[in-house]
Amino acid sequence: MSTFVSVGNLKRPFTRLLQAMRDNLALLPGPVVVQHGHSTFEDPACVCVPFLKMEDFQRQVASAAIVILHGGAGSIITALRAGKKPIVMARRAHLGEHVDDHQQELLQELGSTGQIFVIEDSATMRDALGSALASGPGRAPSGGRIPSRMHELVRADLETWAKAMKQRH
Repeated sequence: MSTFVSVGNLKRPFTRLLQAMRDNLALLPGPVVVQHGHSTFEDPACVCVPFLKMEDFQRQVASAAIVILHGGAGSIITALRAGKKPIVMARRAHLGEHVDDHQQELLQELGSTGQIFVIEDSATMRDALGSALASGPGRAPSGGRIPSRMHELVRADLETWAKAMKQRH
């Protein structure tokens, strides 16, 4: 058994997720691999890497008993396709973790379907870990199918992002 944690590759730190994970480290099956991106993170109890190639990311997700992710659509889709039920925290704009709160809408939708565990902090992570560990190695109830509503949300997010990029240039 192992745990994989990823904050994605956005050029903003996501210390809130990493702190929640650190607060619950004793509950996590090891080894614990942490992809910390642009966040500063070191812990002797973890294997810490800033970034992973896509194939390494997919391998970590597929082999982990517990998968903890930021609310990025690509990361969540990878976990669902691997048949995992990830524990997911949305990056929040008011905390400087993202430019807007689009991840929150995605997580609300997927959380309502039971596809993911949605967390906000250390306490909700502890609850999600308890449920995930009690139910076995993080298997998604969908059997790896991606809900159609997720496709709509991802498309809307990409359109919003593309418009924002055009305005910046």
